[in-house]
Amino acid sequence: MWTTILEHGDLKNDAAYYLHPNNYGFKALTMRDIPLSAHFGRATRNVLQFQMWFCLAILICCAPYPFMEWLALTIVVILLVWHSAALVLLIASVVLVKDYKPGIWKSLFYWSWWLMYAVIFCVLAAALGGYLGWYLWLNNVRTYRTISSMQSYKNIDPAIVPGDQIADAGLVEFAELVDVDRSRGGCFMHAGDTYCVAPITHGGKVIDNLGDAPRFGSYDYFAVGINCCNCPNQDFQCGEWRNPLASGGVRSTDFVSRPFYRLAVDEWSAQWLKVSAHPIFFEWTQDPVHHWKTLWWDALHICILALSFIVPVIFCTSLVLDRLLQFFVDSGYASRLNTPGPPRGLERSWRRLLPEILEQHLEEKRQQNAGLMGYDSMAACLPPGALTQQRSPSIGVGGAQAQQPPGVRQPDVIAGITA
Repeated sequence: MWTTILEHGDLKNDAAYYLHPNNYGFKALTMRDIPLSAHFGRATRNVLQFQMWFCLAILICCAPYPFMEWLALTIVVILLVWHSAALVLLIASVVLVKDYKPGIWKSLFYWSWWLMYAVIFCVLAAALGGYLGWYLWLNNVRTYRTISSMQSYKNIDPAIVPGDQIADAGLVEFAELVDVDRSRGGCFMHAGDTYCVAPITHGGKVIDNLGDAPRFGSYDYFAVGINCCNCPNQDFQCGEWRNPLASGGVRSTDFVSRPFYRLAVDEWSAQWLKVSAHPIFFEWTQDPVHHWKTLWWDALHICILALSFIVPVIFCTSLVLDRLLQFFVDSGYASRLNTPGPPRGLERSWRRLLPEILEQHLEEKRQQNAGLMGYDSMAACLPPGALTQQRSPSIGVGGAQAQQPPGVRQPDVIAGITA
């Protein structure tokens, strides 16, 4: 190893090779002797980590079991604390110890680059995943789970079966000739929203004759929706109102809107002089079971699309950040040399949180020690008194400068040792 140091003169030449744009820039992609993993390895790791944090954040809101939600939250917190602790440990080891070596700030800038972006990626992935998870919970997962815990009924005739008899209904397939009376609905307006209801009856019409009313004397089944009718409601357009084959209902699980639906039913009862003792609210649809399963599959497809979108975005972002770091190295603002080391007592923490930086720090020490040993070995092989001939403070080996052919640079042994 000392031969390499003598040939180059100092450690900076070795570092300059590894920090050359060929190793970090897009130009290296055209070099056949360099594997693609050397260029895409870090970007691939960033993508996988971002996807993992993103999925864990979604599970916090949408996990099928409560213990999985707490487990996902615990893992996200641990990962965030881990990456933050690594960054804080590196900065504190340099700032608090106050043992500043030449170029230490450039080295700190270089080594803290990806540690900082690891924390940023973790926070960003958790925020985006949490937002998407909360959106899916409100629009898909909550309804899916609530209906999963309820019962399914078939061939229900609103003229025969009262609402309190199937109060636990989640999915209902109505009997033949059952339809929504779109022309005799009710409505209630609140905070700019219109809450619409329309009775689900045998024959699809509310008859004024008392003899055609339900046997139990109460209209308990209503199709509902928000902002899908005018007030007064004489043209109900909620759910699959255009589908002539629609004959089923999915229980409305919007607990926030339920009181306003109840007020709309009260308005309907007062307008049409009808009784509704135990109203049940449904979203009108053709196939309730398919509609219920679609809630889960839609949420799953949205997650897959989000994860697919993450791959190119984070991958390209990582390559750009890698290239930007190389720009700072070439400009002299960052350097891989003079790697900071662990203060006394923190070696174990560095080994766990900063293994790559610790290895680089130890490698620099090994190269320095190897350089000193190489100089001693070379000196032992020279004739007696060779080091004292024409020795000057600025020349590492006396007399060697005069014996070099013109144009050949004398190896700067001292510089290689002390760099």
